[in-house]
Amino acid sequence: MLGAPNTILCEPFARYAARLCQTSDPEKYPDGFAACVQLLMQKASIIDAGRDEEDDRRKRLEPGMQQILKCELEDIQDHHSESGAEGHSRVTLSKFGHISADILVVEYKSEVGAGPAEPSFQVQLTARKGWAQETNALLCEASNCPVLLITLIGPFLQVSGVVFQPAASVNQFTDNLSLTLDTDDFQRIDRLCHVLWCTQQCAEDLQTYYSELEPPAENHAISVLPYMPYSRRCGDYEIRYVSHLENTRHQQPMYMAKATGSDGQETEVVVKFTRRYSCLCTKRWRELGSLLRCLRSSGLQEGRSSWVSSPALHYGRRS
Repeated sequence: MLGAPNTILCEPFARYAARLCQTSDPEKYPDGFAACVQLLMQKASIIDAGRDEEDDRRKRLEPGMQQILKCELEDIQDHHSESGAEGHSRVTLSKFGHISADILVVEYKSEVGAGPAEPSFQVQLTARKGWAQETNALLCEASNCPVLLITLIGPFLQVSGVVFQPAASVNQFTDNLSLTLDTDDFQRIDRLCHVLWCTQQCAEDLQTYYSELEPPAENHAISVLPYMPYSRRCGDYEIRYVSHLENTRHQQPMYMAKATGSDGQETEVVVKFTRRYSCLCTKRWRELGSLLRCLRSSGLQEGRSSWVSSPALHYGRRS
């Protein structure tokens, strides 16, 4: 499940990653938010691997998650279990009349190592199963199906995100955050509040993202396919994506594109997204005739930069 960073392909995930990097600001939290987080920590600290079933744990933690995320969580039914439900829930959104799409999936696990599957991987499969339904085919053509993934594994919480392009591409946004309650550890409580507030904002952004989607045109061009980057500008250039560079789609985000400048002139370019790029090194290699010429770079809100360059011979083959 490798591919271009989700922050390049999904703007709500880009905003989420940017918010996580910001300094926490308790004044932004709604009234009672910190108290809800501490109550969740208290309930999550109650673990009995021998008797605490996943569905029981879900019922204990789900009300708190609903308060924190400000959304209604729906149990995911599993006809193979005796209770009809397992230790996971979701947020769904109806779209295009009748399609119900998962935009957030929560996995509850009693303890690390409990059960037959690794929780962070199991929650990905749950999201993939939901999007594999035939009724979601039209929505898959209109978007890259971003889903926020939350795992509550014993006394730990982890947040990831997945997009389907069409292969699943998963990025982990947080490490395993401890939920064990220690009222004297203000730094850990503050970080957990910040992560969960950012997660709440991301859930709202995803709902807005899906609500604004339009049905795909019958003959939509490859330049607007959902697995292309959402960023359409780089400085003064308007970008129209053409294709992935050969053999780079699941390695690094590099694309063949057309760039239209302020003078209206269209140029064939290569667009690359990166966190680090040495201008001095690029200039030196270009002087030696071994590298493409950079036309323009522009910072993105998630900490990366987009680079628009003229094509070079070794980037000339297209996918």
